Amino acid sequence: MSEAKPKCTGGQRPGRLVVVRGMPTATRTTARALLVGGVRCDAASLTKRAQHDKTRLSFGIVTPKDFFALGEKEVRYRYLVDALVKARPGYEKISHSYVWPRVAAGEAYNERAAWDEAVAAGLLTKAQADQMRRQDSGYLGWRISVSERGTWEFFIAGD
Repeated sequence: MSEAKPKCTGGQRPGRLVVVRGMPTATRTTARALLVGGVRCDAASLTKRAQHDKTRLSFGIVTPKDFFALGEKEVRYRYLVDALVKARPGYEKISHSYVWPRVAAGEAYNERAAWDEAVAAGLLTKAQADQMRRQDSGYLGWRISVSERGTWEFFIAGD
């Protein structure tokens, strides 16, 4: 009797990459590759890109291979896909990068609509968003950053 294969939490998640006017081709290309990797739960391609780009994947010590291993406890693939297809990115002027969801970019922190978008995308609950706003901690849910040059900078949650 064989063991059941772990379920891919990114698979079967409909949607297209959300982009904004002026987003560079390199940023869109990388974000689309991340989306495809997330939908397919393609640990090999995501690991390879994360290693190449030196992507920050957590605040602890974890290798990209371990981060994307299936049997995921935190449904990372789902968050990767949902952030890219259900939330608008914001532009981070200091790092010259685009961040999904936009509430994680500095300019949108005080916009109630940006928080509501993150909740609607399923990246956090309304209660979590309200708590983060009350504590003035900023957005601490899952977020993705891709630079104007197409470098995948981070995919992290927490502070």
